[in-house]
Amino acid sequence: MSIINRYILREHAPPFVLTIALFIMVMFTARLMKLSDVVFTSGVKPMYFFEIFLYLMPYLLVYALPAATLVSVLVVFLRMAGDQEITALKASGVGLLSIISPVLLVAGLAFAFSSCLNIWMVPLANRALKNTLIRIAKGQTHLAITEGVFNDSIRGVLFYVRKVDQQSGRLQGIFISDERDPKVSTTIVADSGTVFPDERAGVSTLRLFSGKILRVEGDLSRFQGLDFNTYDFQLATGDVLPGDSGRDKGLRELTIGDINERLAKAAPDSRDANTLKMQYHKKFAIPFACIVLGFLGFPLGVQARIAGRYFGVAAALVLFLMYYLFLTAGWSLGENGNIPPLLGMWFPNGAFTLVGVYLFFAALKDRPVDPLGLIARGIGRVRDMLAGRLLGSV
Repeated sequence: MSIINRYILREHAPPFVLTIALFIMVMFTARLMKLSDVVFTSGVKPMYFFEIFLYLMPYLLVYALPAATLVSVLVVFLRMAGDQEITALKASGVGLLSIISPVLLVAGLAFAFSSCLNIWMVPLANRALKNTLIRIAKGQTHLAITEGVFNDSIRGVLFYVRKVDQQSGRLQGIFISDERDPKVSTTIVADSGTVFPDERAGVSTLRLFSGKILRVEGDLSRFQGLDFNTYDFQLATGDVLPGDSGRDKGLRELTIGDINERLAKAAPDSRDANTLKMQYHKKFAIPFACIVLGFLGFPLGVQARIAGRYFGVAAALVLFLMYYLFLTAGWSLGENGNIPPLLGMWFPNGAFTLVGVYLFFAALKDRPVDPLGLIARGIGRVRDMLAGRLLGSV
């Protein structure tokens, strides 16, 4: 490996590592917010937070690696172009085909690592994450209830609790609307209550004291009311967890073998079959984005007329957001059968690859193409227009 290639690789390392760290921190926080009803409660062991972070890591890395590849490539070559290092290399007889070698190496390694994670590690980690959440939920049913608000974190049950003693789990001022049985609507009001978990059975009992029960059939033809001194209200452990928490594997827990088995049983061209096909192609399309975005970032950085690390980070985030929006749209269209699942998952890679090839050959021929400059000028015009309207309205 030449001195120039080693130099470019060393320049890639800081922005690559920093982007992964920031991406994981932000995404991990966002995932914890979705699980807040289960994990952000007193009484949950600190070790569980470490387990959740550990099991989320493969999933987060799969998305962080393409973003980190794009950011590092853009930041490095924007700086080199701004410092005239690219011009100096060309004048010394070093062509772009030589300079791109470190980019392809970084992108290729990121693709290989991301593929291993997405194909093998992510399904196992997601399954382990579900089991961890179930362990947290066992014996922690009262912790999923937030005091002072109507809470629907338990599926099919609407809770209102005036006060929760986080140390003892004692509930006061309880209102419950139970719609788990579609034929009967049950409303319960009680002065107080306590949770008694049964970890082996996977069921928690909410023992209510001094209250009333009203049951109404779905067609309103019959109703029943009664008073009680003590009443046991049963909750299955899985009812506390958000999303799919049953024993069957969820979509993100499926290996390639599991997907093929389910596809063999699914009706052709059904929504379930489309979803499984999308998940299959997703295992390869997301890792391949490391190569696509890395390749795209090279000509963008080399030809940009705007230098600066901060602009490189901002431009990379905009491009990655565009890629993610294309990916989301492709998933929706492919899942609904509007387009073939293969096209839905691979269209963003195909579109960005075509743009990258065009920009790369334009850079080889020294044809001035500066899409980042166009984006920057467009953002500037929008900013100036908004500022003018704000000043005009004062």
